Amino acid sequence: RQAPATQMSQEPEKKPKPDPVFVTVVSQDLIELKVQRKHLMMSKVLSSSVTSKMATVKIPIASRILRYIFEYLQHHKGDSKDVQPMERPLKHRTMKENIDKKNFWDAKWIDEIGAHRKDLFDLGMTAEKLKIAPLKDLVCAKIACLVKGARNEDIAKILDDRITDGRVFLDEH
Repeated sequence: RQAPATQMSQEPEKKPKPDPVFVTVVSQDLIELKVQRKHLMMSKVLSSSVTSKMATVKIPIASRILRYIFEYLQHHKGDSKDVQPMERPLKHRTMKENIDKKNFWDAKWIDEIGAHRKDLFDLGMTAEKLKIAPLKDLVCAKIACLVKGARNEDIAKILDDRITDGRVFLDEH
């Protein structure tokens, strides 16, 4: 005797209705991150690729870097006018001395990331890829601070992407 055939639903799969305030971003490593749509406006790439009809968007970037990106965008509420440009050339070796007091959070934040060189470099590359100019400038300024005044032979050690605690051991001459 044969088992009765199971009835397959012919209804199309319902997609989640887009949230007008938030969008879910799925990272390269399949981690879901929720971010306010308005915060994405600071990125020329994200603002043009996320439509109001989208509930979810996949971005081929690791979640560890997307978290930094979204933290930065959230802090500045997606508005690049909130970021004061830095004076160039940089006059000091520390970020907090080079940055406007209004952007002190940026200096503290990028200093923490800068202790992990690979994250710093990946963040800079991603900021460039996503066209987030103020963030790219911040990362570049941090890298400039790291090497400012360093001897040529020490720069490779300072920028070693295996550094995870900010400590660099230079040869004493």
